[in-house]
Amino acid sequence: MTAQSQRHSTIRSVVTAWENHIPAPTIAIWASRIFIALACAVAATLALLSVFTTGTFYPVPNSTTLLVTGEAMQVHHGLPSLTFLLSAIIMLFILLAVSNAWIRLLPSMNLPAFIAVYVLMGSLLWVIALNATGNIYIYPDSTSLIKAASAIVSRQYAEFAPGVKGTPPAYDYFSWYPFQTGALLWFVAIFAIFGIGNIIAVQIINVVLIAGTGWALQRIGIRLGLSAFGQRIEALLLMTSLPLLMSPAFVYTNTAGLFFATISLLAAIRAGEQHTYGKALLWTLICFAVGAIAITVKGTMIILLIAFVMMLSVRAFANRLLWLIPIHIGLFLAANAFSGLPVILIERIVQQRFGTGLPQLAWIAIGLSHNAKTSMPGWWSAEAIQTYKSVHGDAALQKAAALSAINDSLAYFWSHPLGAARFFALKLISEWSEPTYQTLYYSSLMERRANGAIASHAFYGTTNGLLIGFENVYQTLVYMFSAIGMGSALHWRRRINTSGQRDQRIHDGHFAVMTMMCLIFLGGFGCFLFWEAKSIYVLSFALLLIPVAAYGMERIGRYMSVGNSTRYPRQNSGSRSNA
Repeated sequence: MTAQSQRHSTIRSVVTAWENHIPAPTIAIWASRIFIALACAVAATLALLSVFTTGTFYPVPNSTTLLVTGEAMQVHHGLPSLTFLLSAIIMLFILLAVSNAWIRLLPSMNLPAFIAVYVLMGSLLWVIALNATGNIYIYPDSTSLIKAASAIVSRQYAEFAPGVKGTPPAYDYFSWYPFQTGALLWFVAIFAIFGIGNIIAVQIINVVLIAGTGWALQRIGIRLGLSAFGQRIEALLLMTSLPLLMSPAFVYTNTAGLFFATISLLAAIRAGEQHTYGKALLWTLICFAVGAIAITVKGTMIILLIAFVMMLSVRAFANRLLWLIPIHIGLFLAANAFSGLPVILIERIVQQRFGTGLPQLAWIAIGLSHNAKTSMPGWWSAEAIQTYKSVHGDAALQKAAALSAINDSLAYFWSHPLGAARFFALKLISEWSEPTYQTLYYSSLMERRANGAIASHAFYGTTNGLLIGFENVYQTLVYMFSAIGMGSALHWRRRINTSGQRDQRIHDGHFAVMTMMCLIFLGGFGCFLFWEAKSIYVLSFALLLIPVAAYGMERIGRYMSVGNSTRYPRQNSGSRSNA
């Protein structure tokens, strides 16, 4: 036997031994179960939190003649009222009954297209109802991006020079936040096409993108394995999600980031459903290419890409395709590198160097502190910028200061467990128990001619209380049934009928999609538990729970003999993954 044949024989022996002693599919399934179980526990915790607590923003006078919602939160806590409990029960029964009747009347309706049109019209109505005028939007980050983009489109590059006055100066702003150059390019593109400072155009584009997000969420529900009955439930949840419809009014890149992230998620799901390596690689490339755009315009969407890498790698491990894992990691690194290109481009355009900006640790330091000037722990404060100024932007000294602040916070939490519990409880309430996810607040920051009828009723008075009360119940149901959906997925995974290989692959695919949704949710929850955050930050992850909540409601409906699966069969998504 030659040396080469001996080497090949040894390799085959090692591979055979690995296949015999390491059951990769079993390990992958158990990893998925752990992820889902953790996400189920977190969703159940948030459901309980939303039952006993609610955070609200209240109107305060503004320098203009109009009122806006002040960014100061009031926390209400205590036993849920009888009205709340009855409303939750009634809302659930209405969702199930209407979904059941809907499928009888329109059994073959194209729901993703319908949801896209509905969200488009609903969010457009809200933007028009704000009765906006001019190009003034008083959110600080938006103001900085609007001014900087206007300067670039009008070729006034001197506005970016050090020493130029501003609130804050453009040079200072992008020196602190060089990652905002991706959002800046987004505004530049819109202003170049629709006119300098045209923030109405930003909102209209947001309307179109949120409609696409609604379409994508409905498609994700289908890939999750929702029956026709369950798809109607999800459609109703999307139709009644007021934060979804109101979010385009926020003149920022959150909506754009969410749209590209959900499209990237769909591509990741499709990659796992392919039967050939070529198609699987093509969809994987699409996933990370679109994901690169998502994290370029909104950096926190990188949480989704991390989840994609983890899930696709788990599935590759389950299918014994280990060579795919470094490809997934490489594509992720390439997408992350792509998101840094706007810094280079903007620096060349304005002929300035902005440096490395605030370190990532600075946001964790803020997220683990409670500044006396903010109403809730972990909200933004200016300590990191003050440190930047005091050390003249030195990266090492900034990291040292941030690390010192983090260590101080952790030492306090360790020595004061009750204080730590109160800190994180309040932080979670401010993020996850605010029913509107600050969409009303950010809608109110537009310069407006007057408060029109719809806007006035939404912002103030008795109708404002009713709206928040409705969304409070809605929020609790989404969290509660997301937990039920995740638990149900674990239960049904153990009861899969293995007699039919085709059914096995389909169920495995649905389970893989559930795992990916849980990974994304866990990533968002874990990140913003420690990161600087408010409720608007977690909106994207709350919206991604809607297909999972529909899955849980569908299960309850089936147990109640509503939407019987023999009449409304489960959607076949053609999945084939073993994970």
